[in-house]
Amino acid sequence: MRAAEPPLLPILRSAVVGKVIALLAMDVERWWTLDEITARVGGAYPTVSREVR
Repeated sequence: MRAAEPPLLPILRSAVVGKVIALLAMDVERWWTLDEITARVGGAYPTVSREVR
């Protein structure tokens, strides 16, 4: 089951993409692992992995 697209960000594929972009933009000098990103954005690991790639 797919989540509804984010109403305020229709240009993004999903809310997870928006959260990942926001997280990475907040600290551009930091290197994040997929585990850290997943924990921060609250998405499922396969979803975050797919969106990051």
